[in-house]
Amino acid sequence: MEKSILSSERFIELFISLKQKQHLNESEGTNLFNLSWSFDVRLLSEFIRHSKKDYRFCDFLKCFSFNGEYSISLIFELNRALQKHLLTGIYDDKAYISRYYSNYLILANNQEFINIMEGFIDCFDYFCLDKDLYLKNAENFMNEDPQGVGDNSRIVFDLQRRIVKTYEEENV
Repeated sequence: MEKSILSSERFIELFISLKQKQHLNESEGTNLFNLSWSFDVRLLSEFIRHSKKDYRFCDFLKCFSFNGEYSISLIFELNRALQKHLLTGIYDDKAYISRYYSNYLILANNQEFINIMEGFIDCFDYFCLDKDLYLKNAENFMNEDPQGVGDNSRIVFDLQRRIVKTYEEENV
C-alpha cells in the first residue's frame, strides 16, 4: 500500500479550509464580520520552518523547502489559493480567508490529513499568541523534560517508527 503524501498545494488548501471551518464553527449568529478571518503569512512561514524539526509534523511538512527564511513553494501556493478564491487578498503579510467561498470537496479529498492539520493549526494558533512561550515549551517537549509538556506522544511516535521499520524490513 502506497502512503499518501500531502503536496504543498493540498497543504495550503486544507489549512485555509480548516481555518475557514473553524471560524464558521466559532461564529455566533449570522454576523460573520466580527471574526478575524486572517492569518499572518510571515508567522506561518516561520512556524512551518520551526515545525519541520518537530517529530509530529516533520513528515507532514516534507513538501516545503526553505531558502533562508523563505519558502518559494509556500509563496507560490498562497498565490494559487488567491487565484482559486480561497483567499480574498494578501496585504502587509496578512492573508484574508474568503468568507463566501467554501470548498468542502477539499475536506472530503483530504480526510486522512484532517486530524494532523487540526493539530498543526492548534499549535500555530498558540505560536501566534506567544511565540517565545511556545518555542520554550516545544524545546522542553522535544528534550523530554519532565517540567515541560507532560505527555507520552514522543514515546508512542518512536515505537510506531520502530514497528514500521521492522515491518518494512521483514517484507522486503
